[in-house]
Formats: sequence, structure tokens, C-alpha cells
Amino acid sequence: PVIVDEKGNEIEGECNGYLCIKRSWPGAFRTLYGDHERYETTYFKPFQGYYFTGDGCS
Repeated sequence: PVIVDEKGNEIEGECNGYLCIKRSWPGAFRTLYGDHERYETTYFKPFQGYYFTGDGCS
């Protein structure tokens, strides 16, 4: 897991940002039934190269 800022840059230490996953993991779902485009838009487009969990962190 990594924390990224609003521009998608990885940040460390005490910070506020967005929780993302850098690499795939066993059991990760690969689509939304009947709506693959929504899956990509929701989880991969906000931060290019990362899976966005939808969670913020501080």
C-alpha cells in the first residue's frame, strides 16, 4: 500500500492523502459484473498506475 497526494505522487511520513495499492494481490477482483468500464474508471483512473481503494488517510 502507498499514500498518494491529489496529483498521484507518493508521499510518506505524517501526511494526508489517498490510500492506493501499487501491485496486484491474490483475490483482487478484476471487474464489476456487466460494467467493466465503471470498474476501470472508479479504481484505476483517479491515480494512474495505482489501484485506488476509495479511502483517504491521514
